[in-house]
Amino acid sequence: MLPFFGKKRLMILGLIIALMDEEGSVVLNEQLIELMMPTIVLNLLLKYPRHSILHKQIQLYLRVSLRTDTLRKDLFEDTEILDFIEHACRDQWAKPISERESYSGFLAAFIEDILAFEFDDQVCAYLDNHPTFNSFLDTVYVQYKKELQSEFQHPKFL
Repeated sequence: MLPFFGKKRLMILGLIIALMDEEGSVVLNEQLIELMMPTIVLNLLLKYPRHSILHKQIQLYLRVSLRTDTLRKDLFEDTEILDFIEHACRDQWAKPISERESYSGFLAAFIEDILAFEFDDQVCAYLDNHPTFNSFLDTVYVQYKKELQSEFQHPKFL
């Protein structure tokens, strides 16, 4: 049985995220990388598939990592975020909507967060050098967005 990921653990993760974003947090961020924190945090998504509060914290972790040079580099190179997202999306989005884990919607939000950083030369280079992810965006991701539009379209606008 999985240990409960409760309020205290969420608060610890929230504190880590807050400290990551502070000015002068280079040493802390380097220690987090040494401890493989980015990988641990992403794996929490899969370990606790129905914990939407945790999933939101993971999204915040991703956003702060994208804004932080040291963490951003690790996120793409060592943690291989693009491969992680692509694999998780292909796994979840191949299922009928009713059978998907609750984090499947957060995967799309993670993609949008990464794409929002395309203005950054480093992020742009990572995306350009990952042809399978770009192919995934053009096919699976586009199909997912279409599916959401048709599945959840308001009857008034049909």
